[in-house]
Amino acid sequence: MAAKASSSNVFQLALEGSLESVRGLLDSDPSLLRAVDAALHWAASGKHAELVDLLLERGAAVDPKDEAEWTPLTIAVNVNSEPAVRRLIAGGADINARTDRLVAPLHYAASRGRTEIGEILIGLGADVAAGDKLKQTPLHRAASQGHKRFVQMLIDAGAKINIKDAAWNTPLHLAIEQCHGDVAVYLIEQGAKTDIENREKQTPLQMTKDKQVLQFVAKALDE
Repeated sequence: MAAKASSSNVFQLALEGSLESVRGLLDSDPSLLRAVDAALHWAASGKHAELVDLLLERGAAVDPKDEAEWTPLTIAVNVNSEPAVRRLIAGGADINARTDRLVAPLHYAASRGRTEIGEILIGLGADVAAGDKLKQTPLHRAASQGHKRFVQMLIDAGAKINIKDAAWNTPLHLAIEQCHGDVAVYLIEQGAKTDIENREKQTPLQMTKDKQVLQFVAKALDE
């Protein structure tokens, strides 16, 4: 029971970012080194970049996976900790690691509009064509959430504009469905097709009944 309690202490201190406390525990009880892999997840979750450094120095594997197959890098991207992202990548983290849903760090950056982190990942060669279990790419994610700058970055990096997900929706379908008119117009300007049908036989312009969005897109197309 004592070992379990001590390991739990390491995890809690890692989440809190208690750098010196974690260092002290590891120095006083070398057997706790087996807990550093899991502690790395907690440090990343708490956005504690210096603690990430310490755990890596003490031998933590850089890409351990939790029950959902998230790596510390995936977590750092999700919580928007650019410093932790940089340290993990410097330590050799796999920028294309997948969760049990086949979601990569770039998917999470795209979903949440983490532009700076997206630039880092794309700059290092993250797979812009990666598909998750729904066959959605980071471009699907960014378009559906209305993150225009991220959409631009992905297209500049070579993302396919008319790629279909499992429901045969293109990023344009999702942008219009979620009423992101500015993103829809940009996608069309970059070559997105308005006549592609999804599995429900719907074209992108049939994905919403919002007249404002449809008028906005129609006006842009007429100009």
